[in-house]
Amino acid sequence: MNINITARHFKTRDSYKDVIHDRLNKFKRYYDGNMDCEVVLEYRNKMQIAEFRLRVHQKTLISNQETDKMMKSIDKAIDELEGQLRKFKNKKSSISRKKITDLEKPVLAEDEESEFEY
Repeated sequence: MNINITARHFKTRDSYKDVIHDRLNKFKRYYDGNMDCEVVLEYRNKMQIAEFRLRVHQKTLISNQETDKMMKSIDKAIDELEGQLRKFKNKKSSISRKKITDLEKPVLAEDEESEFEY
């Protein structure tokens, strides 16, 4: 996973970077392929904003949280992003399961009768 962290109007603490790297590396259990994440941390009008853009297989998941504490913003944004990634994984796996089950179903011709009589 490639993670790019940008801080606007301040210098990023190492603790923020460590938390972001640790939490985002856990996303590998939801998606095996290549993931790129851009993180923008910003101070604006006494509010602290954390914005995450995660690119996964032709899709971009975005989470933007604004609170009075930077760590709280980061945690909320990562939690929201995790929910989006989990939903993406479930959709992707349900589509592949649907294709497989459609192929396995036997197709009866109109003139064939089933074994059971009703």
